[in-house]
Amino acid sequence: MKRVNPRTGEPEWFRLDNAAKIYPAVIGGEFTAVFRISATLKDEIIYSALANAIKKVAARFPYFNVTLSHGFFWYYLEKTSVMPRLYADSNEICTAFPIGSKKEVMYRIMVRQKTLSLEFVHILTDGGGALEFMKTLLWQYLTNCGKINTPPVGIIDPDSNPDPEEYEDSFSRYFNRKIPSTENPKPALHIPFNLKNKPRFSAMTAETDAASVNAKAKSYGISVTEYLVAVYLYTLQEIFHKMPEKKRRGIIRVQVPVNLRNHFKSRTMRNFSLFVVPEVDLRLGKFTFRDICETVSHMVRLETHPLRISRIIKRNVGSEKNIIVRLMPVFIKRVILSLAYHTFGSGLFTGVLTNMGRIDFPHETGNHVDAFSITPPPANPKVKISCGVASYADKMRITFGSVAQEKVLEKEFFRFLTNEGLEVRLLS
Repeated sequence: MKRVNPRTGEPEWFRLDNAAKIYPAVIGGEFTAVFRISATLKDEIIYSALANAIKKVAARFPYFNVTLSHGFFWYYLEKTSVMPRLYADSNEICTAFPIGSKKEVMYRIMVRQKTLSLEFVHILTDGGGALEFMKTLLWQYLTNCGKINTPPVGIIDPDSNPDPEEYEDSFSRYFNRKIPSTENPKPALHIPFNLKNKPRFSAMTAETDAASVNAKAKSYGISVTEYLVAVYLYTLQEIFHKMPEKKRRGIIRVQVPVNLRNHFKSRTMRNFSLFVVPEVDLRLGKFTFRDICETVSHMVRLETHPLRISRIIKRNVGSEKNIIVRLMPVFIKRVILSLAYHTFGSGLFTGVLTNMGRIDFPHETGNHVDAFSITPPPANPKVKISCGVASYADKMRITFGSVAQEKVLEKEFFRFLTNEGLEVRLLS
């Protein structure tokens, strides 16, 4: 970061963090790398109060007010005076941004009645960073409306100055070249569902009682995330046994993002998450649900140990520090990264489940929020379906995003929860 604003002392451009570097090469068509976080309030949203809140909060998060540029060797993010736009929400979700455009930043803000939604390109940040932006925006909006009058507690103060740690690449900070990296696993099963006609991406959201899911997970001795991943894998197993023999591939895996801010000291607002990938090898036979719960729990807890996470960071960051890679022109990097993603990335997992966990707010702010949801980015044509989960107060919302015609996986997933005694209400 060489160019610095002489007035603010802040950098005028940023290198892409390690997780972001793959996306300029693989974004295309309906694979947009755009995810959505939504907050449903208890009252109708007032546009003027929100527009004023956006102006103030966007200025507090300058590292999001950037456009994508590239030199001869690397892509980078360049500061811009362009502010995010406020849209009336439509039925099209997680649509592509004009990557490389200087007229639009890479996040947008949308409103429909009581629901406020943010959509970010993963080049900018992950769910953890986007959620912090959402919390500050909600606090400022409710303050503008005169609904709260307490100082911001547990969120980023919109009147504070950005801390340099907020825009650091924490992957590079925790890179340790001395440790061994991980090995690549074998390819995973992909469900042979048919793709929808374009525009393909659609979402299905259901709501259930968060406390009941937590109690159910405890009854199996596992966490809520582990429980939901186990339901996902069990549903995939049921689909697997109904598939034609020739299309079966015996390993099913669900990719689960892990917020590394919970494991390493970091205040970064950029990407700082990695994936653990619990798997079930169906070549061994049919597993009971309790078998899968135990398998998932052991794998997740093993793979989220800080030392094992360090091996993944070593593998990912180490490749970009290779002198040959560093000296490759950007157009060659784009081809190689795209090939690597489709060969070693999407080919290695069957589905995705992102759990934002329980979202907390200071009491006064939280009184005006009814529920949260997250819609994961459109899955690529191999994986087809992904799942996002968010909990607030007593409500858990589970959203499946899909480019497939069939809704078998979603329906079987929700049917399993119902059979477990949970009350599931379909919202959309």
